[in-house]
Amino acid sequence: MTINDTEASPTRGSAHDALSVFLGEWRAEGTSFGGTDQSGADPKANGVPWISTHTTRWHTGDFFMIQDERAQIGGAVFDTLSVLGVDSGDKGYFARTFENHGFYRHYGLSVADRTWLLEGETERARTVFDAHGNTQTITWEWLRVANGCRSATALQRASARAADQTRAKELASACALQPKTCRKRTS
Repeated sequence: MTINDTEASPTRGSAHDALSVFLGEWRAEGTSFGGTDQSGADPKANGVPWISTHTTRWHTGDFFMIQDERAQIGGAVFDTLSVLGVDSGDKGYFARTFENHGFYRHYGLSVADRTWLLEGETERARTVFDAHGNTQTITWEWLRVANGCRSATALQRASARAADQTRAKELASACALQPKTCRKRTS
């Protein structure tokens, strides 16, 4: 692979350092409400246990983070490999996720104080770190549709894309479906 001589080499900075809050080994427990039997009338019905571990490390060069999540949702395997980094174009952040069922997602990632917001086309997640950086409280939300909240599986299979204005409106009234708490392993 050759490097384009006209392209400036990336520079690591404070935006990269901010991602360090995700580093380490984490254990998460919570409830998933995103099953196929979910209803708009009661979007938090039919919850199943969520248990997972996350391991996050810097990739060689310290420009990108690699996060490996191994989850059991109601006994079913749900594993996700993610790459997080700084978007040099707009100085924001991004996340790319790849999961064991063959789906992948492109997310925008932003931060305000101790809250990180992961925003995708059909879902978003809010991660709030405690003051010591040892606990993450993560809540996933899916956009609301006419008959209630779509599950993650239904959204992953959706073929039509919402227009930007419609998407913003739908996400504003999203359903909170998957709260979980992660605690950093200390040993």
